[in-house]
Amino acid sequence: MSRPGAVAHLVSICGQLDRKKEGAATEGEVKKIRERIDSLKQLILDVRAGRVYAFRSQDVEVLIKE
Repeated sequence: MSRPGAVAHLVSICGQLDRKKEGAATEGEVKKIRERIDSLKQLILDVRAGRVYAFRSQDVEVLIKE
């Protein structure tokens, strides 16, 4: 996958989690989702900066091609 494609994939997952957060039943669930979103945002920055060349997300392994 290209670097822009990997970033788009991660942004899409963040959006899905954000929508899921709105429907969370407990504060604990909201906290877990918020932590996952934060870690994904850091991963987005790392992918964009070229510090990450592979990652696994939602049962999908992504290898970034330059």
